[in-house]
Amino acid sequence: MGIDRDSDGILDGDELPAGPVSTYGAPSPPCAGAIAMGVNSAPFIGNAVFAFTCENTAPSTLALGIVTNNPDLAGLPILGFTLLVDLTSPEVYGIDMVSDPSGFAVGPVPISNNPFLVGRTFAAQTLTLAACAPNGLAASQGLMITILDSH
Repeated sequence: MGIDRDSDGILDGDELPAGPVSTYGAPSPPCAGAIAMGVNSAPFIGNAVFAFTCENTAPSTLALGIVTNNPDLAGLPILGFTLLVDLTSPEVYGIDMVSDPSGFAVGPVPISNNPFLVGRTFAAQTLTLAACAPNGLAASQGLMITILDSH
């Protein structure tokens, strides 16, 4: 189930999330709506179609998803936005999130069928170009996910 936002006949990976996914912090002030990060499905081991999503990124561009194993709940003000992931974490990952013409970005991150991942929690945030933002960059709110056992 999904929505074909750009009418190209392909669902854009925005199925409603299920499972332990929560948000924290606040996004940058919006240019054309709040920059809202989410997921396309439940984060369980063996989920080959899992992806991070983000609404209201710059249209038809590459946004950056940052995933770490620690959030920065207090946030670090930097370059005109608040960084909500801890870049000093032992695990830091970058994810290419390509946006469609409406500004809906998807970053596929297949989750391997590895039992070691069950119960692991990760923090994520999207950074995107934004003409109205200070220094031309804006960020989503923070997103926490906990990996589930397969269902």
